[in-house]
Amino acid sequence: MRITSTQTGRFGNQAEQLLGSLQFAKSLDRTLILPPFIQYNHYKINFIPFDDYIQLEPIQRFHRVITLETFMKHLAPTVWPKENRSILCYSSRGSQEKGCNPLDGNPFNAFWTHIGVNEFKNGSVFHSPILTDYKYAKEWIIRFKHLKVLAFVVISDPNNVDNRRAVGLSNQ
Repeated sequence: MRITSTQTGRFGNQAEQLLGSLQFAKSLDRTLILPPFIQYNHYKINFIPFDDYIQLEPIQRFHRVITLETFMKHLAPTVWPKENRSILCYSSRGSQEKGCNPLDGNPFNAFWTHIGVNEFKNGSVFHSPILTDYKYAKEWIIRFKHLKVLAFVVISDPNNVDNRRAVGLSNQ
């Protein structure tokens, strides 16, 4: 059972999203799939493998993680096959079509296309009213135990001081 999401913003925002996602995955007892970092260069999006910037081993001491590239190559065909993919979001976003619309906008379309995902055959799954925060772990575990992979368009504001303390990366 795994969890992943699109990273958004510049490096600092992506690093903060990582902290919140890491604590969230640990609280759900799910492996965190580490997406590539997004680098913007003159309106062009580049995807940098996670482990090009950050070592996996120190994170693995805290909780189970796997890079998105490794997951897609070795596990996705059986754990998250094309015909069983759904996408999670808090509420409808983007276009006029009701749903998560994960392929609408930047960097979302580029992200999913980059990893070879061009549709979610099982559609959108809304997680409203519960937030993507470790404090709601019990609700998440009960409500979404049937989903092998929790793939998010974006994890809504997963970071706070509690998350930084919980993963041992801040004493503030």
